[in-house]
Amino acid sequence: MGTESASGPALHAVVNCNGGNGNCGTRFEYHGIPTCAAAAAIAGGPSACAFGCLGYGDCTRACQFDAIHVVNGSAVVDREKCTGCSACVAACPHHVISLKPMAPQPAVLCSNKDKGPAVMKACKAGCIACGMCVRNCPQQAVTLVNNVAVIDYAKCSSCGTCVTKCPKKVIHWVDGQPAVADEPA
Repeated sequence: MGTESASGPALHAVVNCNGGNGNCGTRFEYHGIPTCAAAAAIAGGPSACAFGCLGYGDCTRACQFDAIHVVNGSAVVDREKCTGCSACVAACPHHVISLKPMAPQPAVLCSNKDKGPAVMKACKAGCIACGMCVRNCPQQAVTLVNNVAVIDYAKCSSCGTCVTKCPKKVIHWVDGQPAVADEPA
């Protein structure tokens, strides 16, 4: 659905948070207005991760294409419906949604900028900035920025090494599968 333009490949939304499904703890019980913006205004929100998806659906309400929903406490994008309009990106107060090229490439599903021990206290599925993905990427497409892995899609060959080497399983395939070693990426 995301359409390719003269300026580059088609894009779609990716939720850079793996904190749903009970992976992330809570700091307090929130009983306020059920929106991400309102929850974030109270000490950054009830989530133990100050950088994660709050799960109250501001992105869902912003999407005109019914392409994003909250499932098990975290936003999930339906890539078949996503047009890459960026309404969900603008609606997220924690900025955990980004646009990624629609291609068979991995994505880092974490936005936590804390150091490893603090991340592990907040979320079972957070990037601990161990650097395994950086050291093992044959294309040098992965770097650590503010204690979280970042993939340079201009360099990424879709080999899947970062996905397999990540000890916390933070890097996932969100489109397609790894490139076969004998095929050009």
